[in-house]
Amino acid sequence: MSLDIRVGLSSLEITPPLDLPMAGFAARSLPATGVHDALYVRSLVVAGDEPGDPTTALVVADLIGIAPHDALAIRRSIERELAIPASAVLFATTHTHGGPSTDERNGDSAEVRAFVANLCDRAVACTAEAMRTMVPARMVLKFGREATIGKNRRRPGGVVDPAVQTVRIEDATGDVIGIVCSYACHPVTLGPDNRLLTADYPGAVVRTLEAAYPGAIGLFVTGCAGQINTGHTAEASLSIRPNELRTFSEMTRIGRAIAGAAVQANEHATGPRGTPSAIAPAPQASTQVAAVTIEVDAPRLPVDEPDVLREQAGQWRRKADSLLDQGDSPSADHDRLMRWADWAERTAGAHHLPSIQLDVTAMRWGDIIVVGLPGEPFVEFALEIRRRTESHVVVFGYANGVPGYVPHRSAYDEGGYEVLHAHRVYAAPAAFAPEAGERLVEAAVSAIKILKRQEQQAR
Repeated sequence: MSLDIRVGLSSLEITPPLDLPMAGFAARSLPATGVHDALYVRSLVVAGDEPGDPTTALVVADLIGIAPHDALAIRRSIERELAIPASAVLFATTHTHGGPSTDERNGDSAEVRAFVANLCDRAVACTAEAMRTMVPARMVLKFGREATIGKNRRRPGGVVDPAVQTVRIEDATGDVIGIVCSYACHPVTLGPDNRLLTADYPGAVVRTLEAAYPGAIGLFVTGCAGQINTGHTAEASLSIRPNELRTFSEMTRIGRAIAGAAVQANEHATGPRGTPSAIAPAPQASTQVAAVTIEVDAPRLPVDEPDVLREQAGQWRRKADSLLDQGDSPSADHDRLMRWADWAERTAGAHHLPSIQLDVTAMRWGDIIVVGLPGEPFVEFALEIRRRTESHVVVFGYANGVPGYVPHRSAYDEGGYEVLHAHRVYAAPAAFAPEAGERLVEAAVSAIKILKRQEQQAR
């Protein structure tokens, strides 16, 4: 088996029609009025250098998220069309709150279903193009640092992850052909008042990286940012009032700052004095490319009794009606309360499983390991995975489907939006239990151990 690797990259636009509902904020119920910056799906394919060598694909879309079953359908379509095993495909979303809805929480929407079906086609086509562009390559991992942007919105001064996880990809001549960058911060630099489609700061990161390295393709994957944003509370997103700190100028500044940290880390990791954290191909590795996917049974908290839910629905409808009595037209608060009432009635009338199945995928490229966690995982999980594995690991969230927040156990006694309310936005019957995140961490640690064991056995 060859000790070399081949890498290919591609991007395709997926900007939707303006008549699709926008996703991201309970306070925003109207569709987009225009496009600030285009949305894309981007693919990175990494393979061994000989026929039959393993192949992996990282596919990232500028969307808030998709359901786990839709993510699995995309991964299986890539397997069927391109012969890359679904277990070796990571499909992630940047979690921009300036994109279209990708589920049917807004009702039975043929337009949303058509968009998701087209997304699947575009993801396959983008990955196929990345495969066609594969060339012998070198990958360099380095951890930059940006400590001023991401802030713990639940606990001022609380835990954050300042790492700017960066993989530089060079062709045989040393030219940069790709950059993968990850940072843990919610892409909510624009608020509910924004009605222009945008990739938010991840798009600004990619545009800045591609300007710094002409001809290269950038990919941004959002880290474990469940409770991390740029400094406002979750409740601040329940109002459509403009916020002078949540602007496109601020979005661009943040993107450039993160990209700047990535460029600095990459340039310091190359050259005669460079000290990368990890590289691919790795001189001591017997195999260069591998992937492992582990299915996790993620439990939810108990669902309220139907009578309790129906009573809640009635209370929310009465409160919404009282708001109408105070004004001439429905407000954002009125719309939110009506959605919650609809959620409670649907939940009361349906059967619910106590858990759902989620996929954790880990990939090895030489000495570099990347791990994708599903949902909106809290930042503590990425820190724990890196601490426990002592590996050169890039950890990110919003991968293989986004069915809701996955809080750290320490958050439950405090309550708050992510624990008490967000599951309604996701049309879920209840929040995830504390064990859910812990099982994702155990799966990630196990997957990394399997990858290391496979490499040791191949020697």
